[in-house]
Amino acid sequence: MIYGRTWWGKRWLRTLEALGLQYPDNRMSKGRTLVNKDAVDLLHVEPGELSAWVDEPRKSFGVSMQLPVFTSGQWHAFEEVMVSRLRNLAELMDDMLPTNIDRQLEPTGLALFPSGDELTVRCPCSDRSRSCVHVIAMVHGFATEFDDDPFLLPYLRGRDRDALLSGIRDARPAISAATVHDASIPIGSLPYTEFFDGAQGLDSMAWASN
Repeated sequence: MIYGRTWWGKRWLRTLEALGLQYPDNRMSKGRTLVNKDAVDLLHVEPGELSAWVDEPRKSFGVSMQLPVFTSGQWHAFEEVMVSRLRNLAELMDDMLPTNIDRQLEPTGLALFPSGDELTVRCPCSDRSRSCVHVIAMVHGFATEFDDDPFLLPYLRGRDRDALLSGIRDARPAISAATVHDASIPIGSLPYTEFFDGAQGLDSMAWASN
């Protein structure tokens, strides 16, 4: 099985480095083997927490990872960044996380992908590190889902697909030619009124949560 088929899936796997995993580490192959054997059960995503049961021959381990959700003010800053570039909107329309999203967010002090000091990891196994084989398995299990649904990480941060896109839609009055700085997409070829309200608009996109 290939993990990290998308750029955001690859970036998510670096969460293990944030938890202190150093390469090479034989726990990586063991964790991936557990995923390949469908040993990661009941993977559950909710705002602020990722959890799963990881099965081994004699015991199952309940694993969880907590991270902070964004406040309403932080989401407002996030939305302003998203609407500042037409490329961001185009990529969201294509069910993709905007390229270099955390680099774009740097001026706001935000990062969508969690840092190590934001993460609290729990597993009842005997490995006292934050990157035990069961955590590795859960992180890889999430990566397979995240590759297919890039809105899972914003949901971990507190907003599901509908709420995220609704917030971006509502932020559109703040858009002006002066705020858009992605020259790779001609502004004149994509009027804001058409982008948001016409056939290409957010309101007409089939972006309901699965």
